[in-house]
Amino acid sequence: MPSATTRVPVHLVAGWLGTGKTTLLSGLLQQLGGERVAVIVNDFGVAGYDAAALADLARIEAMAGVCLCCTAPRGFQAAVSRLLESGIDRLFVEPTGLARPVDLVDTLRRPPLADRTTLAPVIIVVDPGRLDEGKAGASVADILVANRVDLATSQELEAFRTFASQLWPPPLRVIETVHGVVPVDVLTWPEGAVHADRSANETPHAEGFVARSWTFAPEVVFGRGRLLAAVDVANAVRVKGLIRTDQGWEQLERVGPTLRTAPTAWRRDSRLDMIFQGAPAAGLDNVMAEAIRSEPAETGALEVARADGSVRSWDLAGLVALPDGLADVSRVIVGRTGRAASLAALLTASGIGENDEIVVVAGDGLTTAPSAVAVMGAGWLLLDVPATQGGPLRLIIPGSTDACANVKGVVRIAARPR
Repeated sequence: MPSATTRVPVHLVAGWLGTGKTTLLSGLLQQLGGERVAVIVNDFGVAGYDAAALADLARIEAMAGVCLCCTAPRGFQAAVSRLLESGIDRLFVEPTGLARPVDLVDTLRRPPLADRTTLAPVIIVVDPGRLDEGKAGASVADILVANRVDLATSQELEAFRTFASQLWPPPLRVIETVHGVVPVDVLTWPEGAVHADRSANETPHAEGFVARSWTFAPEVVFGRGRLLAAVDVANAVRVKGLIRTDQGWEQLERVGPTLRTAPTAWRRDSRLDMIFQGAPAAGLDNVMAEAIRSEPAETGALEVARADGSVRSWDLAGLVALPDGLADVSRVIVGRTGRAASLAALLTASGIGENDEIVVVAGDGLTTAPSAVAVMGAGWLLLDVPATQGGPLRLIIPGSTDACANVKGVVRIAARPR
């Protein structure tokens, strides 16, 4: 997490619909007397009830009728910028219960907001009586709050406690409360919660086995291919990790010969544990360091990586010459003008198979969740877009609900087997 004291702390208070986020936030605001505090409230409906409930406690920037994480990211960035320029000391963001909080974490970690804000512990609120609705967002929680425990049955509370105990890595704190009452110290990182990059050795109790652990700051990005190769070379008998790669945040797990990967909502840091039978190979720290992506993304260029790791680079002339391209994209996307290349044609020409899934990577570090080729293939790559509008290459998927529908500054498309 950024540590510069000049940055404004941003607190994300999220959770499913009706879990008590606004009540919890109201209680926190009442404990912050004397600070210049602002709140961005995102009601998916247009009535603005949550914004009205907090109006007497802080400056409110209401964004009603939209979802911050998908349909209104530019509006969110603009709202944060306006509030920062007004000289606030602290900012809270309460997204609609339908939002994906991890997308907002990524937005805050990218330019232009990353240089002006610091992300505080993410607070996720769940209702133990409706636990299934809140499980999806819990893995991004630094502070996991079970609200309305007075209304939960003993079986529901036990189910919540079991669920919370099985989260890996665990939240920094798990709080059970009534009426959203939480201490104000949930707004600060506990000492030792955020580590600098480090590697450590320890000898477990099992005879002949040695463990090695690494942690990396969330700004560190690994080349996915190099990382998987490094893990393979290490020849560990057990691997468990949460890593930020150039194709998104991923969970790694291996028991025996098979390494499994999956997307993860974890964002606090990158961490990797390996267990070896006997001493780890010499130079393992150097192997891990070499897996870190060092080259910056080149905005304006486009490369397509196949599932086997081979890469094809595309220039503008090649994109223009693809089949099914449009001289005027307004035919399929209202309000957009200019040339566009068919993403389906680009994937076919690059040798991406229908059974693959793809990740789209932007120059600012944004990575989409892995999506099926059939879903992403409905998109259009807009050419010659001004930088102020997310160019020069911008991906838009008209009417999409199954994939990230609007990616600015596209620099890479990577395929992997499904």
